[in-house]
Amino acid sequence: MSRLTGDEKACLLTSVIDSLGVRKRRALLSLFEKPSDIFEKYEFYQEEIVALCGKEYYAKLDLAIISDNVDKLIYECEQKSIDIVTLYSENYPELLANISNPPLTLFCKGKLELLSSKLAIGVVGSRKCSRYGLDVAKKFGEDLGENGVTVVSGLARGIDGMAHKGALAVGGKTIAVLASGVDVIYPPEHKELYREIVENGLVISEYLPQSSPISYRFPERNRIISGLSDGLLVVEAGEKSGALITLDEAIDQGREIFIVPSNVNSHTAKGSNEKLRSMPTALTIDSTDVLSRFGIKKQDKVAVDSIQLDFMEEKIISLLETGERHFDELLELTELPSSELGSLLSRMEVCGLIKDLGGNYYGL
Repeated sequence: MSRLTGDEKACLLTSVIDSLGVRKRRALLSLFEKPSDIFEKYEFYQEEIVALCGKEYYAKLDLAIISDNVDKLIYECEQKSIDIVTLYSENYPELLANISNPPLTLFCKGKLELLSSKLAIGVVGSRKCSRYGLDVAKKFGEDLGENGVTVVSGLARGIDGMAHKGALAVGGKTIAVLASGVDVIYPPEHKELYREIVENGLVISEYLPQSSPISYRFPERNRIISGLSDGLLVVEAGEKSGALITLDEAIDQGREIFIVPSNVNSHTAKGSNEKLRSMPTALTIDSTDVLSRFGIKKQDKVAVDSIQLDFMEEKIISLLETGERHFDELLELTELPSSELGSLLSRMEVCGLIKDLGGNYYGL
């Protein structure tokens, strides 16, 4: 981690106290000629700080400065391999800096250079989604990843997690924006996915390390998902899905909008289908719709029939040509031992021959 400037430390100071909204924290720093002045001159601005933030906040500010809490936080982050990027850092993403309420501080684990991605697309949707939604999310994650696009999402269950997995499956780039501390894995079942993203992508959060995923933080972090992205893809979202909050943020931020149509009878897609009704130009049925908007020609995959398959691989593909099948069904039809079938399916997925649709279902 590079040495932080005084202005960067001033941003951290407001994070350490963590009891003000982003806009008020920026207003606090704007009281001074330059943000770093807060450390030496805050006592001269006591009246203004109290008027803006209250007496209790001033007391916390005083204690944080006296106790060197900023340096303690920097040390903690260094021990956990957490990089710190602030609004005053040279590598702060320009797209994000230009939204109405950019986070003052980003805590990051992984490949920091992804903050400067040439093209990033946010992919969001419901946590409780259909197998169709999971399939679409993974497919778009794969296609975007294969074409050099960074996939941005929230590591949540459902659409988010599958979009990340799709990008990682093809060696693509992905950023996960958390509603917890960057070192707190939520949901816990995404522990392995989190590890993969830290190793091959980037995990970020505006919240202090070890912060819990409190409910109000999820809608707060959504502005960062859209803020980091050149466009936003909504795969499947219910009427009260947080994905619709992200969509509204993206519209306000002037991002390109893409919405995938879903089953009109599905409650898990009612919100996104209604949005699509009011935004027909956002209709998206293929990754080409997204890529072409940014002048990218989709790379063609190697056709399955050009790959030499063995007997059992051909049989599985033949079975899946009629539709998705559950692992137990494939187990019965192939008469393979469970461990052998599992290894074969994993190998075929890596080769791009089949897809894991989630819930132990497989398809082409």
